[in-house]
Amino acid sequence: FVNPSPVEFGGVELGTTGTQTVQLVSCGTQPLTIDSFSLADNGSGSPTGTPELFAFDTPPSLPATIAVGDALTVTLSFAPTNYGDANGKMLVMTHDGEQSWTSVQ
Repeated sequence: FVNPSPVEFGGVELGTTGTQTVQLVSCGTQPLTIDSFSLADNGSGSPTGTPELFAFDTPPSLPATIAVGDALTVTLSFAPTNYGDANGKMLVMTHDGEQSWTSVQ
């Protein structure tokens, strides 16, 4: 499970960067292996969207295995280039037998 979801950056001024910490928690009965992270569009109509507004501050080394009950912390950054809302998704690919990917907005 992902905490928090959705990820909210609040009001970030133009010319500055906001950061938000996200925890990926292994809540199953087996360790969870994270294969990859990516940033993707969320409804802007562009195939690549605006992922350049969002970035991984310090991405973990992958693959990463999270023991049952433990968490992997990822820090995301947001650097707006215009006024208004901006949306994006963080896609997490795993070895989870029930759900191999998770989308975080």
